[in-house]
Formats: sequence, C-alpha cells, structure tokens
Amino acid sequence: YYFLILFAFLQLTNSRIISTNDLKDALSQAEPGDVIELKSGYYRDAPYTLKNGTRGYPIKIKSAPNADVVFEGNPTKSMFEGFYVHDVIIQGPMKLYSSLVGFKLLNCSNINITGLYMADMKGSAILMSGHNNMIVKNRIDGCLWDNQGKAKTMTSGWGQCVAIWGVRNGVFSTNTLVEENIIQFSFGEGLYFLNCDNCRAYKNNITNSLSNNIYIDSSRNIVIDGNILKVNDTYYNNKWGKAGGIGMSPDYPISEIQNISITNNIILGTRIGISFFIMGSGGGYNEVKILHNTLWNVDLTPLWFKKPTTSAYRCELKNNFIFYNGSIEFEPKSAWEISNNYFYNASKVLIFITVLIQRRENF
Repeated sequence: YYFLILFAFLQLTNSRIISTNDLKDALSQAEPGDVIELKSGYYRDAPYTLKNGTRGYPIKIKSAPNADVVFEGNPTKSMFEGFYVHDVIIQGPMKLYSSLVGFKLLNCSNINITGLYMADMKGSAILMSGHNNMIVKNRIDGCLWDNQGKAKTMTSGWGQCVAIWGVRNGVFSTNTLVEENIIQFSFGEGLYFLNCDNCRAYKNNITNSLSNNIYIDSSRNIVIDGNILKVNDTYYNNKWGKAGGIGMSPDYPISEIQNISITNNIILGTRIGISFFIMGSGGGYNEVKILHNTLWNVDLTPLWFKKPTTSAYRCELKNNFIFYNGSIEFEPKSAWEISNNYFYNASKVLIFITVLIQRRENF
C-alpha cells in the first residue's frame, strides 16, 4: 500500500512541462504525465506519432498560453498517427490544415481530442478505433476535398469525415463519445459508426454532408441524442440526391443492428430523414427507438425503412414532430409501437393554405 502511494507521488513529482516548437523531439522525450506545450508557429513535420501515457498519467499535447499553433499538413500523409497507443490528450486551441488524414488512431484507448479546428482535409479528419475514446468540442470545416478545394468525384472513393471503426473484423470498438463538435462540408458521411458498441453522439452540429450526416453501420447499443443535422447548401442536397439525416444498415459481422436510440435530434432540410436500408447480404433491425425528434422540411421522405431480410422487432416511434414533403416508407409496421407523433405533409398544408386564401378572396 505504501509502495503504491510512493510510486504515485514519484510519478507526480517527475511530471514535466516541455515547452517546445519541435513536437517530434518533445514526443521522443515525453514520459507518462508530461505536458507538451507548443509555442506559436507552424508545424510541418508530419506525421507525428503519438506516445503512450499510463492510466491516470496521460501525455498531454496542448498550446502554450496565448500561443497560435498551426499544423500545416501534407496531402499524402496523416498529421497524427497512433497504433495501439493509449492515454493521450490533444487539447486545443490548435489549427490543422490540409492533411490526408488529421488523426489516424487505430486500436487506441483513452484518447481525448478536444478544442481543435481542422479544415480542408484531403481525406478524413479523424479515423479512430479502440476503446474509451473521446472527441469533444472540435470544429471541422471540409473533409474529402481535392487539392483545388473542390469536392472529390464519386470515382475517387467514398469516405467519412469522422469515422469510428471496429478494431478488426469481428472485434468492435467500444465506449466512444463524440460530443459538441461542429462537422460540416463532408464529401461523404459526417459521422460514421462502423462495428461500434456503446458509442454515443451527443449535441453535435453536423451540416452539409453529401451522404448521411450520421451513418450507423453494423453497430449496437448506439445513442444519437440532441444533435442538429441539417443540409442548407444546394450542392449537397442535389448533387447525388442523398443528403440524409441519420442512416442505418447491417453488414458483417452482425446481420442486425441492435438497440439504437435516436432521441431529441433536430433534422433540417435533408432529402431523407431517418433511414434503414440493406447493404451486402442483408439483415434487419431490432430495438430501434426514435423519440422526441423534430424533422423539418424533409424533401423526399422523413422515414425510409426498407423491409429487412431477417427480423425487426421491439421498435418505438413516439413523440416526434415531422414536417415533410413526399411520402413515408416504413416496413414492417408490425415491428413498431407508434404513438403521439405529429405528421404534417408540406404539400397538403400548402394546398390547405391556398384554399383558405382563395376562399378569403372569393369572400
């Protein structure tokens, strides 16, 4: 017991603040508990490979007080990389520009990325897999862009702005939090959960993703709560005819997405509101709860649930306000408990208002 107290005390007393404008050199020196404070300047020596902290003694990389820290990337390289890295905090304010990938962190744990501004990413801003990670209060403007600042064409591949992937085939990433981020102008998905278990998206503002603003792929125990998901740029709304709010699909290694909670979100101006569709060999959905959401001015369909090839059961659609154009495709209705929703078809409302105006004019 006394040895543990002494060890903790030594860890605390050995922690250092490393003030530097050479991040690679600082990382080579850093030990668990150290804080690397970056001085003002441009950092162009990517990729930066993260180094392990320990539980309770993470390595922290942050800006020095009042420093203006700018990472200028290389369109062929990642800015930060980590493989099997754990216990690291990257804390802004910092600016990251024009990397192939901002953060490529695979099978990592206890990583916290917070307070950063990322723009003009040639690929994804964040690719992450692992356990107990956090992406909080960042702003991302532009993912999957070419070197001329234009959206890539479909032939150059599909991607995601922020992607939480499974660790490897059949092994899920777990307990990842994505909270209070601004993610906009992604040529692909805005936020992507693939093979995730207990992953959560809270209070994010995700705007103008060419595909779904949030996409849940082959995952379980997912919470999507309090987000604003919108499309207000005609390029994203019309270019490929997608621009969905929240999309879901099953694929390997699970044939059914399970326990998905979609609550208290605002979905504005998208082509499709909330959808389920079949990819690959097929599948189904179970225990999907869509509660207390507002879907406003959804162009094609607010709810587009294609008939599953396996099962669908114990789902709820309750207390939602839905103002939409087009129609609703929702199969099978037998899987759902539906109550206290308010559906307003915009075309019918417009006809009703037109009739009222005509009656008034005739009067």
